[in-house]
Amino acid sequence: RRELPPFDKVAAAQTAFRAEPAAIPRHVKTRPLKDLSWSTLRLWRDCPYRTLLERGLALRAEEEVRDEFGKKEYGSIVHAVLAEVLAEGHACREALTEGDVEGATSLLNEAARDAFLPGAAELPVRRLWLESFLRIVPMLASTEAKRMAEWTPAALEVGFELPLVRLVDWVRDRAAALDIEPAVALPAELPAYADTVVLKGVVDRVDRAVAGDSSAVIDYKTGNVPANKRVLELEDLQLPMYALAVETGAVSGTAGPVGEGFFYNLDEKTFGPTLNRGNPPLDGDDELLVHAAFELVRLALGAADPDAVHPLLPRAAAGEVSGALPCKWCDLRGSCRIEERCPTPAVAVQLDKIVNAREVTG
Repeated sequence: RRELPPFDKVAAAQTAFRAEPAAIPRHVKTRPLKDLSWSTLRLWRDCPYRTLLERGLALRAEEEVRDEFGKKEYGSIVHAVLAEVLAEGHACREALTEGDVEGATSLLNEAARDAFLPGAAELPVRRLWLESFLRIVPMLASTEAKRMAEWTPAALEVGFELPLVRLVDWVRDRAAALDIEPAVALPAELPAYADTVVLKGVVDRVDRAVAGDSSAVIDYKTGNVPANKRVLELEDLQLPMYALAVETGAVSGTAGPVGEGFFYNLDEKTFGPTLNRGNPPLDGDDELLVHAAFELVRLALGAADPDAVHPLLPRAAAGEVSGALPCKWCDLRGSCRIEERCPTPAVAVQLDKIVNAREVTG
């Protein structure tokens, strides 16, 4: 204990670490990324190194088993209730189609109680979440009755698998027809691994126009809702990805071009479709879908590349995005030693706030 720490060796090791390339290569075998959801692609875009740890190496923070009912469980039940009452042949859907708001409200209340109350004796909080949902039921019934005059549900909670090569064929044909150049050109020939890459997801709802062959893509939200601006600026590609799955025929039970797409906010205070001056984020703009498809292909090729390198926060380092760093929600933060690799002063300041906030609050 009387000997001093080997400061010279510590300093030399830190200097060597900082001198390593920002793009971190893999040193061990990892799981290939072939099935890609939007959440995986978003993770890759924001921090490829975190993608390597979480998806490639399957590292996870230690899970704590808790017997509770929270926002996530609430959202799952709400999705299930809406899928049930809007299914073809259900009395609630028939009431909505006929414009019977009162009858539809009663049937929605009944379906909600059947879904929420089982298990309420062990978890009384389920009753509180039920009351929260029942408060939006009248608004929900009224909104749906008006929508049924122009649209009818064609697919509910449907999973899809969209092969990347099919999306590439679609976007090349559509871009050529519209004379659109991508921001980043695709390779003339796709790499061999592209044949095994599939975009996956679950579409909450696809409506079909009563008159015509147009489709509408809807994503329910019981939590945070992305701003329309993020969709239009290709920051949030969830809706465009779902729309492309419909356009390419990857979603069973749907057909026709996507005429609109929006998030459906199921929060009591901000209830309703997320429209901007009456317009949905997706309004049949083929050009927007083409650019979104190019970006999805670019991200998928990068995430699935077996020889990929994994830089830390590349967009934040380049000053391309604003707002909170993804490190705020990363359970593996610190294993990357990001504090020692701070690429810019601005990122260093944000990291300092995140680290201190977590350590002080425990």
